Amino acid sequence: MGMRSEWRLKWPNRSIAILAAGAVVALGAAVGASASTAAVWRFEGNTLKGAETIKAVAEESSFTLPGVKVTCEYINFQMTIENVAGVGEAKITSFLPEKCTSSTPTCTVESVEAQKLPWPAHLTTVTGEEYFVIEKMEVKLLLGGALCAFAETPILIKGTAGGVFSNVSHTITFNKNTFAATGTGLKVGATTIEWKAVFTTKALGAHKGEGLEG
Repeated sequence: MGMRSEWRLKWPNRSIAILAAGAVVALGAAVGASASTAAVWRFEGNTLKGAETIKAVAEESSFTLPGVKVTCEYINFQMTIENVAGVGEAKITSFLPEKCTSSTPTCTVESVEAQKLPWPAHLTTVTGEEYFVIEKMEVKLLLGGALCAFAETPILIKGTAGGVFSNVSHTITFNKNTFAATGTGLKVGATTIEWKAVFTTKALGAHKGEGLEG
């Protein structure tokens, strides 16, 4: 034990400094590998100049809350996109769930409505994949039914939602894995909920007919 202590005390200060610097570099590389970076909007490989209007449609999307799951046959949303200072940004101007039903027989879905639009959104790259992150998302859910435990009490779904963007299919997929990858989440009060949806995107303006890419 005495010999080992003496050896450590005689270690040259220069060697300690070199090892410390190496550790900092390695730590920086590890953090950089998992950190997110900015991404820009493109159409068929060409960077978007100016603004464009995008429509996105999802089929069979669902919000899973404690005690009830609400499934919507369609969700349509519309957004304007542009690149600002090297970052792909967006504003979601409409979000329209349609033909929504409840998993609980005693509960009916009276309405599912977006609140406080427009919602800001942006692109980001995480571990080599492109993600689309919706910020300040807020959806009000109202259920009905004489025997429904949630009836007539507005349920507010709030938070941020990160979905993976595919440059091949031009789709945005939201699920628990994409939320985990982007560090995002939706909640009702303090309770985390799950949102599953796959949106197909298409341009409505000058880039109509071209595939949107992140």
